[in-house]
Amino acid sequence: MSIPFDVLAEPSRRRILDLLLVRSAETVWAELTAGAEVLEGAPVPAGFTAPKTPPGPVTEVRRPALLAYAVDPQGEVRWQLAEGTGHGPRLILTQTGPRDMDVDDLLASWHTRLTHLAARLLEA
Repeated sequence: MSIPFDVLAEPSRRRILDLLLVRSAETVWAELTAGAEVLEGAPVPAGFTAPKTPPGPVTEVRRPALLAYAVDPQGEVRWQLAEGTGHGPRLILTQTGPRDMDVDDLLASWHTRLTHLAARLLEA
């Protein structure tokens, strides 16, 4: 299954993946967290991770709209569930760092993760 998403690159080496989802923010959050409570400082639920981005601790959480976590060194991954088109939220995934990241590998890893998420949401 292939999903369309936009990739926008900023000069700060941020990578943004933008995807419109088809379920409510609450449903998406439940899928990403596997129903677990997420707290700042805690480990990141696996649903928010991708193989090319080893996660550090959760740095910010606002259920069901935002989860951010550290990536080494001095980087961050941010998942935002913003208002979408009325059929579901707009997922904005931003990653900064690490500076030596292979952008193509990173994007392929996140694309695989988001494709899996989109497929799971269609099954729900």
